[in-house]
Amino acid sequence: MRFMMRAERSLVNRSRTTAREMATPTAAPSFLSVMGPVAFFAFGIAFVMPAMLTASLAPYPHIAGAASSLGGFFQMGSGLAGGTVAAMIGDPVVAMATVIPAMGLLAILCWIAWRSLPQPEIPLSYRLGEN
Repeated sequence: MRFMMRAERSLVNRSRTTAREMATPTAAPSFLSVMGPVAFFAFGIAFVMPAMLTASLAPYPHIAGAASSLGGFFQMGSGLAGGTVAAMIGDPVVAMATVIPAMGLLAILCWIAWRSLPQPEIPLSYRLGEN
C-alpha cells in the first residue's frame, strides 16, 4: 500500500513538471541551432532590403534623400526596439528565438498593410526626369 501511494505521488509530480519540461529546450543550444536560423534570416534580408528600399523611394524621386533617411531611421529604430525587448527578456536564447521571428512577422504585417494602401500618383515631370 505504501508503495502504491509513493508511485501515485511520483506520477502526480511528473504530470506537473511535464508542461514545464516541454517548454524548455531538452538539449543545450549549439552554435548551429542558434546561428542557423539567424543566417537564414540574414540571407533573406539581403534579398528583400534592396527591393524594399527601391520601392519606398520610387514614388518620391524629388525627395529621395529624405525618404532614404526616413527608411534608415525606421530600420535603426526597429533594431533598437527589438534589442531593448530582447534585453528585457533576459535569456539570450529565448530572446533570439522570440524577438527575431516577431520582428519578421511585424515586417510581414507592415507589408500587407502597405499593399492595401492606394498607389501614390507620381507627376509626369518627375517620371521623365525633368525636375
